[in-house]
Amino acid sequence: MPLCSRRSGQKHLGSFGGMTTPNKDGRAINQARISYKITEAAALLGVSSITIRRAISRGLLKPCRAFRHPLIPAEQLKALIQGGTE
Repeated sequence: MPLCSRRSGQKHLGSFGGMTTPNKDGRAINQARISYKITEAAALLGVSSITIRRAISRGLLKPCRAFRHPLIPAEQLKALIQGGTE
């Protein structure tokens, strides 16, 4: 069951390319994200953090719990949006 945006009802791909940060010359560098916190994943997909937690409890997402905050790999978010649970 793919997650959908509440506003449009259509799948929202977000920006999985990463975030940009300025380097010492002032030009932007694209840093690819490999994982997201629950709140970041929710904001990226346009859903609530409760929806992300439900997806985790249903086994649709498997966060890495090696750190303080559960981190969800970007590849899992992509797969969830595309309709798979890989």
